[in-house]
Amino acid sequence: MLHTTASRLLLILIALALPCTAASSAVQLPDGQDLESPTSTASAEPERHNSAKQEAETVKRAIDARNEQVLANLDAVREVIKSKASGSEVGDVLREARQRAPVLADLENNVRLRERLLAEARVQKVRLLERQRFAENLDEQRELAQQLEAHEDSVQALVDALESAKQLAVNSQELIEYLDGHLLWLRSADPMGASGLSDVAQGAAWLVRPQSWSKVWSTLQTRATDHSFLTTLAALALLTLIAVRNRVRKSLPELASAVGRVSTDSFMLTVRALIDTLLLSLPMPMALIAVGVLLDSNEHAASVRSISRGFLAAGSVYLLLDFARQLCRNNGLADVHFRWNERARKVLRSNLRWLTILEVVSAFVVATCDASELDLYRLNLGRLAFIAGTLGLSGFLMVVFRPSTGVLAELLAREGLVWRLRKLWYAALVAVHRSVSQSLQRSASTTPLRRCRAASS
Repeated sequence: MLHTTASRLLLILIALALPCTAASSAVQLPDGQDLESPTSTASAEPERHNSAKQEAETVKRAIDARNEQVLANLDAVREVIKSKASGSEVGDVLREARQRAPVLADLENNVRLRERLLAEARVQKVRLLERQRFAENLDEQRELAQQLEAHEDSVQALVDALESAKQLAVNSQELIEYLDGHLLWLRSADPMGASGLSDVAQGAAWLVRPQSWSKVWSTLQTRATDHSFLTTLAALALLTLIAVRNRVRKSLPELASAVGRVSTDSFMLTVRALIDTLLLSLPMPMALIAVGVLLDSNEHAASVRSISRGFLAAGSVYLLLDFARQLCRNNGLADVHFRWNERARKVLRSNLRWLTILEVVSAFVVATCDASELDLYRLNLGRLAFIAGTLGLSGFLMVVFRPSTGVLAELLAREGLVWRLRKLWYAALVAVHRSVSQSLQRSASTTPLRRCRAASS
């Protein structure tokens, strides 16, 4: 029975490793050049339209071949999941399939390319119809009619290629989601050790190399110029937030003085304090997210797209943690409106400072490495950053919930049941922290960010 199962897994693994015409995400011509339709530059001669039709049909055949390979891989993976093989054998096959899965960003680029070429072809058709309408003699009308007939065939070929490209993207996404869902509980990477330090150094060098950031800067300038109106609005909003920070800081004590008075107290004071707290938290996260949005375009280099995802993740984490820190400021929401004690606010605010720095950097590195789709970065630098962020969060929780000095110190009754059991529940918290640390060091995860998304879905 074990021999049969192992043989089945071996055959499936060989099938997944078979070379195919779609080993890369971009569909290519037999001579290795990217497929482009000459419709937009074709002359009015029917031969050119026939050539465009043939090239579009070549594109469709290549895409269909890739689609068949993706569907075959999906069927093979489902067969592996249904088998009764050990977890390590299944994990090996699923990791191999995940590494060979297409890059969705490249497939989406291919779909957009097909759509653009089809739009250009339809525009050319309209121009041919206009020329036919104003043709001066019968011979010219006949020639234009032949051109329109040939052009219609090339347009239909482009439509078929576009539909195939869309179907390939849908099937590839189904394969990737299926793999990520089942890789959730399987060890999908080797444990990190001393040998991985060189890979971490290589990943760090990739992340900080000047070439990548020069591309980021040039892309940022190009995108800001192309979207000058929205960029100007974002810049004005950011400058406004920075300009009103001092006024917002002064308004919080004014609102606090009105709380508790019968003549002035109202729920709107809490709403205004909440808005002021959010305004104090927005500038830096907004700047990071704005940069990420500007860079987030599939038309640019893969390294730029990866860094854009890092900025988006860093901005989101920064906003969440800095809002929590601003919440604990003097005369703020936690102090005046929620009546939190001073010890709790000081403990949270002081520890949120270092946690924010650690988690923002960790989120940037993890998201950037995850978006790169390269295991060299995801399984080494990205995993190390995720471990650092998780350990930092665990340490934060240990400090904040320490019974004698944490946020609950003044709330715990010294004679109550919770206080008498403090060693038990705090030891449980420490045990969870240690187990998380050890499991991450043994590396039971492939890509932490992807794993979290799979768990949430």
